[in-house]
Formats: sequence, C-alpha cells, structure tokens
Amino acid sequence: MTVGLRVTYYESDKAALLGECLVPAARRAAALPGVTAAWLHLHWRLGPHCVLYLDGEDAAVAAAAAGTESAARAFLERRPSAADLEPGRYAAFSERMGRLELVEPPYAPLEPDNSVLRLAGDPVDTFLRGPEATALKGRVLTDGLELVADRVDGAGATAHVFAGMAAIASQYPEWGLRSGYQAFLSHWKEYFHWSDPDGAAQARLAESYRSQRGDLVALLAPVHAGTTADPSALGWLEWTRRWLPEAVELARRDHILPYPHRDRLTAAARFGDDVRVRWSGSDERSYSDFHREFRKLDFTRLGDGYGFAAFRFVINCFFDLLPLMGVAPIQRYSIAYLFTGAAQEVVGETWEETVRRVVEHQQGDPGLRPTLPWRGGAGDE
Repeated sequence: MTVGLRVTYYESDKAALLGECLVPAARRAAALPGVTAAWLHLHWRLGPHCVLYLDGEDAAVAAAAAGTESAARAFLERRPSAADLEPGRYAAFSERMGRLELVEPPYAPLEPDNSVLRLAGDPVDTFLRGPEATALKGRVLTDGLELVADRVDGAGATAHVFAGMAAIASQYPEWGLRSGYQAFLSHWKEYFHWSDPDGAAQARLAESYRSQRGDLVALLAPVHAGTTADPSALGWLEWTRRWLPEAVELARRDHILPYPHRDRLTAAARFGDDVRVRWSGSDERSYSDFHREFRKLDFTRLGDGYGFAAFRFVINCFFDLLPLMGVAPIQRYSIAYLFTGAAQEVVGETWEETVRRVVEHQQGDPGLRPTLPWRGGAGDE
C-alpha cells in the first residue's frame, strides 16, 4: 500500500518544515518494520506543498501515516506558515508550470495553508511501467534522503550537487563519464534551447566556468579516476552503485523505459499543438546543436541496451532529491552546465567529437537506426 501525506505550506523557505518535521518523520517511518519506503516530494500544484509518501505493508503504512500526520499537525501549530499567496497570480504561475512540466489542471482551488491531506496511490512517472519500478523508485529516494537530510537549509548544496553529477555520470554502464556526462549536457541544452534563444544566460555561465575551471576540473578528475576522497562524491557513488544494477534488471523487463510512455505525448497534446510538438521528439520542432547530432544515434543501443534507461532512472531520482536542499531548477541547469564543461576537459574530448565518432561507428551497422523520432516499443503497449 502507498499513502501520501500532503502538507501544504505556502512559506517559500521550507527548511524548517523539512528539517524539523518531515525529514525526521520520513527517517523514522523508513525504520519501522513493514515500511519499505518513505520519501519526500516538493511540488506546487494546488499550492506549495510537500508530500511524504509511505509504502509497505498495509498495517505498517497506516500506523506510520497516523504518527506522521500527528507530527505534521503539531509542527504546523508550532511553526505555521504566514505567507500571503495571491490566488490570481498563483493561478497564472500554475498554468505556466503546468505547460512546462505537463502537469494538467485543475490548479484551483488551492489547498489551505498549514493543512494536511491524505493521498492514495502511487505518484505518476511516465518512464515507469508497473508496480515494481514504482516501488524501486520509492526505495531509491528513501535511501537518497540520507544524502540530503543535513542540507535542507541549502548549506553547501551547490558543491554537493556537482559531486552528485560527477559520481552518477562516472557510473554510466560500460562507458563511464565519457558517455554519462552527456545526460546532463542534454538536460541543460534542451532547457536553454527554449529559454535562452539569444544565448545571454549561457554566455554568463561560460564566463563563470572560465573563472573556476581549475577547481571544477580538480574536483571531477579524481571521481573519473576512481581515487576521490570527497565525502559528497563518495556518498553519491555508493548510492548509485547500490541501485543502478537493480534498475538495469527492471529495464531488461521493460519496467523502466528509455523513452516516455505514449501517455506523456497524449497529455502534452491536451495543452495545445505547440506543447505537443515540443514534447514529441519529432521532426516538427527545432533542437539544440547537441540534440541535432544526438538524434542521429540509436541511443537505446549505447552500452548494453538497457543501461541508458536505468541510468536515466537514477538521474531522475537524483533530480527529485535536489529541491529538498532548496535547489531550484535554474540552479540545477546551471550546475549541469559547469559540470559538463569540466567533464569534457577531464575525458579529453568535446561532446562533438564523441558523438561524431559514435555516429560514424553506428552508421556501419545496418541493424541500427536513429531512435528519434519515437517509433514505439514497450512504452506503447
């Protein structure tokens, strides 16, 4: 059974809610017999809130939910949010975010500030198929909570996120950092392709990278070499190594997909044709320089054919943990920019050179064809 406890808290600073209430509650719940996972998810729909999800045996989850609800209500009495949320402005924000994240209406009415609500069922993820993958995600996030629990005030978050990207990318099946960093490159390239068409933000990030290049390369090189002593990198390495093999096994059984389920494109179409095209992966839309080249690849056949899907799963779990440290999306994209700049220096090859070499190799195999635009598969059943 999976139960969610939604705590609506309009205050923009969630450090007290997380540090004094929900993180300790999740850790206590995860330690209870019969509870297999307890993780946190921050979101904006129907008002700023955090959900504590509990998964496991029915009786154990029910008991943990009751205890957590009592703790949450006690915290809200002691430290209530006093933020003033203007409904009209928040509605406009919600509509904009809904289009960006494919979160469908309704966006109103807002849940009351300082309220607690029970939710039933699993959170939706269009890269997952079936309860096995959803259950694994819960366990991965529960374990990952230990890596962010002491940083809910944001202290040292930037360096910790950089170390996490380095650690995860270094564990890409078979190819390590040389291929692994490209997932983070893809992440920021797609974002800035739409949000920064004149390149102004990227120019500022390029200057930032030049000013700290030596330090960033020095942090990443030992991770790539397997000699790092950085506590943050070591923690993320252990986390990735623990869960990536299990994710690969589920990918082999099509429980974790290398591409989104068709439901995602159906949802995008409901927002209008412009949103459908943007999310389609089709030839109708424009692409960044990286994605124009990457689209020439059969990327489901990179490595063992399942590593890509499993690796993407781990990265998505990592991204789910970052808001708990107060890391906003724009910070995530910016850190990814800096990380991928350092990664190309450490591996001694630009992304253009790497992708060109792989494209040329794949073009010699008549059994391979570009993955994009999506042509279906397990995700369309």
